[in-house]
Amino acid sequence: MSFIHGEKTPGSFMSQCPAMKDTLKNVFVFKSALDDHFDINPQDLANLKQDDTMEFIHTESIVGLRKYRPNQLKGYINIMYNMGWFFFADQPVVAKMTAPYYPSFSPIKNALFAAGEFNIGKWFRGFDMDFHVPPETDRFDIDVDDPLFFMELETDKKIVFKRFLLTDELVKMSAEFSTAPAKYGRHKTLEERYELSDDVEYPAMVLKLIKDAAVD
Repeated sequence: MSFIHGEKTPGSFMSQCPAMKDTLKNVFVFKSALDDHFDINPQDLANLKQDDTMEFIHTESIVGLRKYRPNQLKGYINIMYNMGWFFFADQPVVAKMTAPYYPSFSPIKNALFAAGEFNIGKWFRGFDMDFHVPPETDRFDIDVDDPLFFMELETDKKIVFKRFLLTDELVKMSAEFSTAPAKYGRHKTLEERYELSDDVEYPAMVLKLIKDAAVD
């Protein structure tokens, strides 16, 4: 993980440009820590179940591909690269995750990366490498230090990243958040879900568990 940056030509004023500075303010890039190159059989994609059953896709991937939800976009198959992250903040802040766009990059040709945003000071759930891929997809290629995704944090405050262990208690808390739509209504807005979370003091409980599991 690092700030967005690039090699500028001599005399470049990009770093002083207000529009550029505001666009890339608090945007971080999360990079691959490994090389992973493998073929994908399009027929295996076509044979995937269309329900919510977890199903792994046969490949030679170091990490693996899987499917656990019905396809979301017409003409695309929804699959997930088996890698994820958990983020949580000690105060409310919106995190926006997108595909790498400066420059643009995708390990799968013509794939659509499932972007999203939520308040990581109020909602504790995993963020996964979720792709919508064309049916003819036959290859995945990623090298060490290739960008996996961008994350923008909407704040003017200083940002400090700290690692923590994903304990059994945190996994259980994450499950409470991820199953909230089924329990409390699938059509509630994020703000309504944040209110439910605050009412039962989930953010405070998550933060305490994370502080107890901090490693640096």
